[in-house]
Amino acid sequence: MYAIKNKRYWPKISLKMAMFIVIIFICSMLCCSSIFIFVMSERTSGGSLQQPSRTFQPAANTPNTLFENRRKPALKQAVQSSAVNLKLPLVLKGVLASSDSNHSLAILHGPSGQHSYREGEKIADMENVYLQSVKPDEVLIRTPRGTVTLFLNDKLRDTKPPEPLKVKAKREHVKYLMHYLVANPIYKDEKLTGYRFNPRTGSTIYLRTGLIPDEVVMKINGQALDDITTAEKHIEQLESLRDVQLTVLRENQLQNIYINLATIETSLDTESYEEVH
Repeated sequence: MYAIKNKRYWPKISLKMAMFIVIIFICSMLCCSSIFIFVMSERTSGGSLQQPSRTFQPAANTPNTLFENRRKPALKQAVQSSAVNLKLPLVLKGVLASSDSNHSLAILHGPSGQHSYREGEKIADMENVYLQSVKPDEVLIRTPRGTVTLFLNDKLRDTKPPEPLKVKAKREHVKYLMHYLVANPIYKDEKLTGYRFNPRTGSTIYLRTGLIPDEVVMKINGQALDDITTAEKHIEQLESLRDVQLTVLRENQLQNIYINLATIETSLDTESYEEVH
């Protein structure tokens, strides 16, 4: 009754109601917006998680596509470049293989004649051709077109089978040590200090004895080669000897080398016997 009679009270009530309604409206709008944003974010995240399953499949090795496995041609190319079927004007005459590459040696006959080469040296009169490595019965030659292998017994592979042992025993001329080497005296301060041995021809037997070109020999069968009179006698004995013990000087150290031509010739039973002139 008081409110009805007092007309000033109604404006206050209507103002409060309006503010309350506005607050409720704003809160409801905020809630709806939050719910809408949450739903949209869930849909977006769900779609992005499924997308990789659709885009991952083309990465497989599919023929005639950009994702085709291209490693196999590369591997084939690498294998083909490692060995080249190339004919070189070189013949391997002898090898001296060592665990130390500085001591390995190969005797090659090429356009400029026969020469000795160490690993890494350029082949004479051949452009960009080098001796790459030396093995017991073959060498690798590096060329601009790839690596070429030369075998020690190439001639044997293209000829008739080796002679039987009985045929070899009937050879007219038995070879002695001096058939395979040349000995030159070495003097220091006008005093004989030893002899320098080198191969007489391109025979592989010299290298198979364990000697190398320019070998410095200090003793023969334990006898020092420091007196010209006795030294010449020991050198002459090599003309009738087929086995001997040599003491050589290598890297300032003395080493003994035992040579037996009969053993070397036996090891060559499966190879063609070289006639040395």
